[in-house]
Amino acid sequence: MPNRKPSQTYQPKSNNYYYESFGGWTNFMHSYGLKPWNDDDVEEGKQIVEGFKRQDKFEWEEAQREAKNEK
Repeated sequence: MPNRKPSQTYQPKSNNYYYESFGGWTNFMHSYGLKPWNDDDVEEGKQIVEGFKRQDKFEWEEAQREAKNEK
């Protein structure tokens, strides 16, 4: 984890932030074995991104706690 001072307000990343590293939505979906034209797969893809967002928020909260403990 990078050593940086956490911000005071959590700013969630956009969905596109997560898709960019895959080269876009379609490649993101394909990399997880999902079909972008299948509604059930699209919902699963959205849930994967929501999981990434929850993890990012958890890591931000942990950084906040650690920063508070360092004071």
